[in-house]
Amino acid sequence: MSANTETSGIDINTRGQVAFTESDGGVNRAKLYDGSTVLDLGTLGGPSAETAALNNRGQVAGSSSLDPAGAIIHAFRWSQMTGMVDLNGPGQGISSSVDINSSGQVAGSAVFGLAPDSPTQAFRWRPRTGMQDLGALDDVSRASALSDGGVVVGNSEGPEGGPDSTIAFRWTQATGISPIGTLPSADTTAADVNNAGHIVGGTPFASSNGFLHAFLWTPQEGLLDLGTGSGDSSFAGKINDRGEVIGSVLTFTVLFHGFVWTRESGLIEIGLGQPEVFTLANDLNAQGQVVGAFGERAYVWTRKDGVIDLNTRLSNAPPGLVLLSGQAISDNGSIVASANTGLFLLIPHAPSSPC
Repeated sequence: MSANTETSGIDINTRGQVAFTESDGGVNRAKLYDGSTVLDLGTLGGPSAETAALNNRGQVAGSSSLDPAGAIIHAFRWSQMTGMVDLNGPGQGISSSVDINSSGQVAGSAVFGLAPDSPTQAFRWRPRTGMQDLGALDDVSRASALSDGGVVVGNSEGPEGGPDSTIAFRWTQATGISPIGTLPSADTTAADVNNAGHIVGGTPFASSNGFLHAFLWTPQEGLLDLGTGSGDSSFAGKINDRGEVIGSVLTFTVLFHGFVWTRESGLIEIGLGQPEVFTLANDLNAQGQVVGAFGERAYVWTRKDGVIDLNTRLSNAPPGLVLLSGQAISDNGSIVASANTGLFLLIPHAPSSPC
């Protein structure tokens, strides 16, 4: 791809396929690198489409415009067999996808109803049943993540534009939508859930003076404060099936650092002692490998070796190439990194190749 384009919505699966959104001239296009070719996934009739997530079956969840002006957006699921499928049912308004699980279920948010005051609410979509309204704790809800078992987590709040605080929710087929147990009643956010039903996000604990702290919640143990490292606040963004967590710590001056949290090591701050260096933890895989940015250098972190500059591990790299940030990592260790020339796919023990 051209270095002049911007990319987002990046995800990678164990087959080495990469989903991403490419923005060029203000128009977004959903793309899939299938291992040899970059495919444009098309649209639902409008000019644009965006990717949100990719599963190991090569199915992509995202959102696409329907009208020439790009004002009407619907959630989609794409596969090689079906192409792009509109997930909206009759009587449903604007919608968007955020996640897809291993069986092809999709989670997102939609306007259920065509009246002007119809609220946005979280959904789970399945091929046989279509888009299911998950309800809300108040008026509005939005999904954040979906487990392979069909558990949806997200956030609920008052009417659109209202001042009410956000409340994190957990939805299951058996229980419906409910607040995540033992969280404070206001200003909580759920970001991710793993296949054991463990949830991460941010919440102000009683001892945190109103600042958000990263949390881990499990059905067995309840709520655990993950700490803030050297910062004033923190937020947990992702969790794998081993219960390892990544996120960010920050102060209200200059510090913004990524972190890795494990039960064995606690919170490990990427860039600890270097408040002038901006770091990010963007993704982690099932083995606990983490990728992100350390200043303007892409890194991979492992429990054994700590932070490794990915630029030092390239083989046969083009002259002048600089990997700026690790964006996504698959369970087999393949990494999608942004570079000064575009996106690159790094395969363990093999030459790097551009997406």
